[in-house]
Amino acid sequence: MNVHIPDQVEQGRRLRSLLDRLMQDGSICVVYGGDPKAPGTVLHETFNPRATKSYRAVAEDIAQSLRRSGFRKVHLISDGLQLAANIAAIDPEIVWVNSGGVQGFDAVSHTPAMLELMGVPYVGHDPLSVSLLEYKHVFKHLMRSLGVPTSPFVDWDGVAPLHAAGLRKALGEAGAYVAKPVSGRASIHVMAADCLDDIVDAMRQIHDVTQGHVLVEHYLPGAEYTVAVYGGVCVRNGRVTISDGPTIFSPVERLLDAGERVFTSMDVKPITQARLRLLATDDPVRADLAQLARAVYEGMNLGTLVRLDVRADADGVCCVLEANPKPDLKAAENGVINIVSLGLTEIGMTYDDLILSVFSDTLSQYATRRRRFAPRLSRFMEDQLI
Repeated sequence: MNVHIPDQVEQGRRLRSLLDRLMQDGSICVVYGGDPKAPGTVLHETFNPRATKSYRAVAEDIAQSLRRSGFRKVHLISDGLQLAANIAAIDPEIVWVNSGGVQGFDAVSHTPAMLELMGVPYVGHDPLSVSLLEYKHVFKHLMRSLGVPTSPFVDWDGVAPLHAAGLRKALGEAGAYVAKPVSGRASIHVMAADCLDDIVDAMRQIHDVTQGHVLVEHYLPGAEYTVAVYGGVCVRNGRVTISDGPTIFSPVERLLDAGERVFTSMDVKPITQARLRLLATDDPVRADLAQLARAVYEGMNLGTLVRLDVRADADGVCCVLEANPKPDLKAAENGVINIVSLGLTEIGMTYDDLILSVFSDTLSQYATRRRRFAPRLSRFMEDQLI
């Protein structure tokens, strides 16, 4: 039996048709992080090694963007103990996960795991991928296995003996070092020091606050960059196009002030365009960042948006420091921007185009390869493959 495999133009047309049907009659939930102190969010409050943040403002921006694109039924709900009941009451076709979890170890994986249990498709990384991206020491081991450059590192569990001599043996000598939580966000609790005795003190301080593993790595003295990547579906001015490879965009240098070794947390110092520089089209670093982004995205078989943080070593070699599995998608406001959006005009996109593109890319995956995992979506799909 001959099976017709649609070309990319036909796939784009069918995906546009599916989007239109969902916009008219489908329901979407956008989930933000719940407050563990609020009644009903958890059964017993414990602890979150990852600095807690609701991301509600970003979730509201995503929801408003989807509404502007034409979706009629968009619901905003909080993460937590009642998430399953709230989703069951709405019974949406798809959920956008904009939560970093509520509490406990590996909190970032809880929401996608719950949605998979419920049989509800979602925009976001699967539980395994989000954990591998989140936990910096495991992620860096993966980078080594993929042949992706990363700075030398070791991690400490907070229990094993910790002293400068042991770190020196494991790490070797370096001009300076950086200590950070293995699970965290926005450069919170990241400390740099010139000697190992000081970095040992920093590691103990970080562990006292986070109660989790601490990573220490060589400080790389070169420029600091970021680059964003997701799948092959792009929506521009309502037109859907599908490409073979991932979409790589917004190659940005993060500009450090004098004496600023580590990019200051957005919680402390808002990210404005003055702190960022979109790389020129003829800048050779662009090709390096694109190569790294593709290697990570395809090597880890990722399914949605991720932002890489990259730093150059003394020889100018770009090394991947970490990946952000849930990069900031706050709409630009009052001069404050998100890093991912800085290069959108360069690829002919607006903020609303990006949100719809990431949504559509996930929708395409469910329509082509994951139909059995999306029963509520099936009634909107054509009989043929997208």
